[in-house]
Amino acid sequence: MSAIFLVGDIGGTNSRFSLFQVEGIQDDVRKHRALYSENFKNEGYDHFAAVVTQFLNEASKILGKYVKPTSACFAVAGPVTNDRVSFTNRNAWIIDGRELELALDIPAVVLVNDFQANGYGVLTLKEEEYCVIQEASPNYSAPIACVGAGTGLGECFLTPSAGRYEAWPSEGGHVEFAPLSDLHSELLTFLTKKFNSNRVSVERVVSGKGLENIYEFLREKFPEDINPIHDERILKAAEGARLIGSLVYDDKLCGMAMDIMFELYGSEVGNVALKYLPYGGIYICGGIAPKNIERLRDSSSGFMKSFRNKGRVSPQLARIPVYVVLVEDLGLRGAHLVAYRLWRDGKTSIADETQKGSLDSMLLFSSQSNNFEKTSQWFHYALACSFGAVVASSMFYLLQRWKS
Repeated sequence: MSAIFLVGDIGGTNSRFSLFQVEGIQDDVRKHRALYSENFKNEGYDHFAAVVTQFLNEASKILGKYVKPTSACFAVAGPVTNDRVSFTNRNAWIIDGRELELALDIPAVVLVNDFQANGYGVLTLKEEEYCVIQEASPNYSAPIACVGAGTGLGECFLTPSAGRYEAWPSEGGHVEFAPLSDLHSELLTFLTKKFNSNRVSVERVVSGKGLENIYEFLREKFPEDINPIHDERILKAAEGARLIGSLVYDDKLCGMAMDIMFELYGSEVGNVALKYLPYGGIYICGGIAPKNIERLRDSSSGFMKSFRNKGRVSPQLARIPVYVVLVEDLGLRGAHLVAYRLWRDGKTSIADETQKGSLDSMLLFSSQSNNFEKTSQWFHYALACSFGAVVASSMFYLLQRWKS
C-alpha cells in the first residue's frame, strides 16, 4: 500500500512544495521518502491551482512518471474558514480545498493555518533540532503550546486526543500589549499615536516589525544616542529588523531595542503558558529565536525574567519545559504530518472529518439520552419503592397505636 503526499507552505509572496512517498503505515513521517521539492514566486500566477499544477508537472518530468498525490495539505498564511482562505495581498487568490480536489484530481486536500502547521511540525522534531532553555519533566497527557516571532507573532496550542496530539489555531498575537515598566508605557503611548488606535497588539512590539517600531520610539526619545550612519542605513533598509539585530553590540539604540523586545517576548510566552498550562512543553519557534539563542538561554536575561515574573502563580511556570526550535521548516513538516494522517485515517476529504465529528456528537447525544432514559426509569422505580416503604411504615405505626 503506497501513498504520495503533496505538501506546501504558502505565503503571500512565495510557495514551497514537497512530495513524499510512504509504503504502508509509518507514523514517523521523518522516515517517509522525499521525492521532490521546489519553491515558487507567486507573482505571475493568476490562481493557486496554476502554481500547484506547475509544480506537479515539473516533478513528473524529474521523476520520469506522472505524479498523482494521494492526499495534500497546504499550510497557508491567514485564517482558514471551512477549508478556504483568501490572500489579502493577492486579490485573485482564493484557495478552496474542495475546488482543489476537483481541479487537481486529488482525493483529499486540506488547508491549515500556517502557525497551526508549526504546531503539528513540533511533533516531528528530533532531539538535536531543539534546545532546552528551561528544564522540567514533560507531561505527555497535557497540552503543548507554540509561540513564534518572525515577520509577525504566531501562537497555537495542541491537545492530546486518542493517543496523539491535535493542533489548534489561535490569534493570540493580536491581544493587547501590556507594559511592564514606565518606559514600556511610553512606548505604548507612542504606538497608539503612530497607529492612530486606542489599542496596540503585542505583535506590534514582538516581531520583526515590532523591533523596528521599538527602535523608532527610542530614536525619538533619546535623539542624543542616535548613530547617524547606522540610523540612515536602518531607515532605508528593506528589512530594518535584520539590520538592527546585526548592530546590537555596536549601536546603543539597537541594543536597547533588542533588550526591550526580548523582555516583552518573554512576558508574552509566559502569558501563553498561564493560559494553556502546557506541561507537555512550550516551543518557541519563528525566525528570531534561533538567531538569539543565548539571550533566551541565559536565566538572568530579560526574556527569562519576564517569562517567570507572574506574581503569585510564578511557581506554576517552573513546572513547564521550554524549548527553542532550531529548524526553519516546521510548516512543511506539519503539513506533511496532516497529509499523512488524512490518508492513514481513510478520509476522502476534510468534510469526512467534519461529518465524523457530527456523527460522534450524535452518537454521544444518543448514548447520553439512552443513559438518561434508563436513569429516569430507575429513579421513578426507586421513588415508588421509597413511597411504598413510607406508607407501610406509617400503617405499621398506626396499627401499633390502635392495639395499645
